[in-house]
Amino acid sequence: MRFFDRNLAWYGKLICRELAEPSSFFERIVESDVRHYAEQLTETVREFVGPGISDEQLRMCSNSVAGQCLLYPYT
Repeated sequence: MRFFDRNLAWYGKLICRELAEPSSFFERIVESDVRHYAEQLTETVREFVGPGISDEQLRMCSNSVAGQCLLYPYT
């Protein structure tokens, strides 16, 4: 799936709009689904890099991994 695929343009627009102005539905999806995956990713990164990483570094590493995973299919 590509954000800028003509057949899926509505999807990209919806995601961009929700990121800019989150609706209550979007917030519920984040709380019920996305947060769970984010916590799993953070724990996986923590296990990979070891105990000497600060919370800030852990957050940045986790965000980097998530960003790469989300953007790779669209390149």
